[in-house]
Amino acid sequence: MKKYLKSMLSIMLSIGIVVGSFAVAASTEKETVHAAAANANKSLVFGYDHLMTNINSSKGATVYFGYYKNQPISWKVIKKQTARGGDTILTFLSTSAVGPNTAYRKSTGSGNSYEGSDLKSEIESIYYSGINAQEKEIMTSKRILPASYVNVSPYSDGVAGTMITDRLRPLSLSEVYALDPALRKIGVDYWLRTPGKTSTDIQYVTSAGDYDVVGDSVTQVKGVRPSFMCRPKTILFTTANGVKSNDPSSVGKMVKIQDYTKNEWKLTLYCKDYDNFIAFIDKENYESGENVKISFLNGLVGSRLLPGFVSVIITDMNDSPIYYGHIAHDKEYGAVNFQVPSDLLTGKYKVKVFSELCNGDKRTDCATNIEEFTISVKCPATVKTIKAESVDIHSVRLTWEPVAGAEGYLIYARKKGVYGYVGMTTQGTTYLDTNALATENNFYWVFAFVRNKNGKMITGGCENYVFERGRPVPVTGLRARSGEARVILTWDAMEGAEGYMIYAKRPGEEYKYVRTVTGTTWTDVFLCKDDYTYYWVFWFYKLDGVYVTSSAGKYVYANSLPI
Repeated sequence: MKKYLKSMLSIMLSIGIVVGSFAVAASTEKETVHAAAANANKSLVFGYDHLMTNINSSKGATVYFGYYKNQPISWKVIKKQTARGGDTILTFLSTSAVGPNTAYRKSTGSGNSYEGSDLKSEIESIYYSGINAQEKEIMTSKRILPASYVNVSPYSDGVAGTMITDRLRPLSLSEVYALDPALRKIGVDYWLRTPGKTSTDIQYVTSAGDYDVVGDSVTQVKGVRPSFMCRPKTILFTTANGVKSNDPSSVGKMVKIQDYTKNEWKLTLYCKDYDNFIAFIDKENYESGENVKISFLNGLVGSRLLPGFVSVIITDMNDSPIYYGHIAHDKEYGAVNFQVPSDLLTGKYKVKVFSELCNGDKRTDCATNIEEFTISVKCPATVKTIKAESVDIHSVRLTWEPVAGAEGYLIYARKKGVYGYVGMTTQGTTYLDTNALATENNFYWVFAFVRNKNGKMITGGCENYVFERGRPVPVTGLRARSGEARVILTWDAMEGAEGYMIYAKRPGEEYKYVRTVTGTTWTDVFLCKDDYTYYWVFWFYKLDGVYVTSSAGKYVYANSLPI
């Protein structure tokens, strides 16, 4: 069938229905689509492995599955087992009562048989009205045999009356006995399927989470708490609420996959009836911001209530999702584009393309097979650890960490409130701004760049900015001489200086301003013969009404001599 469809697409291409040259994807095997999940702390996770953490625990994953009487149904995984053939089977239990409370039977005339009971009718209503067709596909039928009342372990797993085979059913006392006590309590009494002490009694769990092995009359009204088993291998991926919109306005918008601290999920299921989706991309190498052209056949055409999309998940080479988005809406075939996100760094990525029907938050979605491609992206990384150092009154030197693969760097600055281009370098990781302001700070950013095949620059990001101003050269000739109960500082006279500021770090104190003088000598009478004091001297003058201070020069140190 796939070969036939690919031939059909070739014919369509030849007559101009779809245009472009294409790289053909190898079809993704259904059995590997949901392999071990990567990065389960992200808002989109492939497969279902992360759902099996803390099984049968209130700390386990909450999964939304089904929608009944305008309310989503949430579930916990309470059991994992292996079926013949090696398939994993999970048992899910609703986290609360579903739908209205009901009597097990409205009268005692038919005893406590489960077949034909009002409880079974209510659960069938949930199944037929609240579980969609794709959800039903993964649910597994269970044959439940007749059972008699028992009040000792092992507790019965059966039902009163005849054998039943159902996909959705109430718990048995045996299952409740194995259930984490924290999961038993949901605030209301709810029915089990296990016979009570008499032919008109059924066992139940109290609002406090205790189980009553004697049971209660079938005519009493209690909550409905269903469970089901499923084969989860057709779960393509799971998402946090809010990641997958069903609004047609979401087309063309790529959503970045974020860290996710909650543990609530909705499912996207593979639908075996929709396994003929075929996709193509036009090439393998892209630049940041460039459009990736995708042509496809057999997209799912939705309805007014159930939008159909052609969607994309971008992952790293380890299948960790980075972006998700819809790129087309309600089309069976066509050619569409999505833009390579600007924050993808240079390297290889997987692009997973599929068609899906989206129900919205807390509702299960269904999707076709996934077509997978590998693309190479060219984009420089973010510049980090920028430093600024004043050289003289007109110059500031910038340095930064090198960026792998960068062909050069662009320097931008904000001076006097105006942001703009300053210069560029293709030689190393330093730049000297010779037009720096001395009367106020200059703010600097540095961006790495590469060039595309047309010579256009593609830039990366900048982690932080730095600021500095042009400063006069440091004081020269600074000396410190020890005297009796004093330290004498001297330095060279600096041309144009209007004064000198002295800073010191004395024993046991912080670095701080000490004195301003107009000459080239100063005596510190601070007495400390056992430890050193460190000294710095800055010279300054007034420019356009603003004091300009020199750069920091070398420090000196000395201690006082005893008297």
